[in-house]
Amino acid sequence: VTANGNTTSLNNGQASWQYQLPTAAQNVTLTVTDANGNQVFTQAGTTNQGSNSFSWNGLNSSGLQAPDGIYTLTVGATDANGNPITATTQVTGQVTGIETDSGQQFLDIGGSKVEPSAVISVNSSTSSSTNSALDSLVNALTGG
Repeated sequence: VTANGNTTSLNNGQASWQYQLPTAAQNVTLTVTDANGNQVFTQAGTTNQGSNSFSWNGLNSSGLQAPDGIYTLTVGATDANGNPITATTQVTGQVTGIETDSGQQFLDIGGSKVEPSAVISVNSSTSSSTNSALDSLVNALTGG
């Protein structure tokens, strides 16, 4: 599934996000933080209007491999005049379970909890019966 959100898991040294810019940016800074809010990596990002992708190999700013776990991407973007541009972020992953917390249901996507209402697309290369079951599950959770 693809869902709106900025938190995903680093698995085997791989994590990826997508971000959308409503207009082209002069500068984009991508910052990855760990589950404790510590900044572990930062780099310049693609400044194109529309959809952009960021894949992180798990190396921190010191060049050391970060442990597998939950990480958050923050996109800081500004236009040519230095005015902020608000980016939206998405994560993509496989739903591995459903979790209930305080009466609210969440999809487990690689260890990250995602609200079903945040799901924007369901894609799968599995059988049509699996796709149908997943579509039914998402519809049941989102009221769709």
